[in-house]
Amino acid sequence: NSTGIPNTSTSTTGSTCLEDSLKRQFENVTQRADAESVGKVEAIFNRFESLSKERDTSFVIDEKVYKNLLHYYMRAKPHNAAAKAEDVLNKLIECRAASGSDSSIDTLVYNGVMRLWWDDTSGDQVKASQRIPEVYSRIAEPNTESLNILLSSQLDNNDKEGMEKAMQAFYNMMDVNVTSLDEETLYYALCTAMKMKGNED
Repeated sequence: NSTGIPNTSTSTTGSTCLEDSLKRQFENVTQRADAESVGKVEAIFNRFESLSKERDTSFVIDEKVYKNLLHYYMRAKPHNAAAKAEDVLNKLIECRAASGSDSSIDTLVYNGVMRLWWDDTSGDQVKASQRIPEVYSRIAEPNTESLNILLSSQLDNNDKEGMEKAMQAFYNMMDVNVTSLDEETLYYALCTAMKMKGNED
């Protein structure tokens, strides 16, 4: 077929071979950093989702698949990458909950999704900016980069509620680990505080 993806086999052995083949293909194609690969990447992922929903199937989409897809969106940045990446992040969170994993998702993954929203080119900059505090709120251990993305994005958007959330996150990090804050963080926080004060006056 046009995507180069083998058709589903009916035998258990054939199905296992198909799944292994698809996983290898998926791992290879998600290592690429060109947006032109997005059709094949998503076609294979859609096949994974179909396989996982088949009756009497033992196939489950594992964490590695979700992480590969997330990192592909972060590198290749195809159209609507931010919304797609956040959807995959939500599925990864559900996957980990279902498997009983109690370790937190790497902060770098959340930072990558927030950066995609910040760089979003869909045209709805207000919506993009509003997604960033929502993603930030889900990070178990935000780092300085997380906070810088949050502060600078809300400052750019000049959204009162967003800037209040960003400043609250800044104060929270000061309480937890004030030594982790760098000059960039302090600059964004100062600019945000001044803009909020200016908006009140």
